[in-house]
Amino acid sequence: MNYRSKIVFLFGCILSATACSNRAVYTEESFADDSPFKMRMDSGVSPVCESARRSLLGQGYLIESTGSDQIKARKAAKRQDNPNTFIEMNIVCLPETTGSTLFATGVLSTYALKKSSSAASVGLSALGSISLPIGQSADSLVKISEETIDDKDFYRRFFAAVNNILSEMQTDRA
Repeated sequence: MNYRSKIVFLFGCILSATACSNRAVYTEESFADDSPFKMRMDSGVSPVCESARRSLLGQGYLIESTGSDQIKARKAAKRQDNPNTFIEMNIVCLPETTGSTLFATGVLSTYALKKSSSAASVGLSALGSISLPIGQSADSLVKISEETIDDKDFYRRFFAAVNNILSEMQTDRA
């Protein structure tokens, strides 16, 4: 094989290898205007965030932290394949010139039970040390996966619930 054909062969191998490689996850981020994670509301930040908080509470979420413009809530999800699954909702309400924008991000986290044990050792200076199986066994949940929920229907349902509660709140004030 001459020098030129070796170069062509090497170049072909490199092209083949790059064609087979996986694309990075972040290349699929579109940052489009029609994001499922946000909704424009005609009310101010305070009533919008309050209606989001009530929507989450109404669906069994536990509020972990809350502020005037943000909420963090968590709910255990029932799954046959892994019972240690949780949905975490992060809500941010930002003011606009008129009204506000509600941002919602759901994260699905899965945990696995990890067992760890330790043995006790007893030592006497004259005899040495003896390891005894009288130990402790500790179980802990270890996060094995975390994924942003990108199902548009999930967010559509959430924003519809927020709108319904916001309407009820405005009707009650009138």
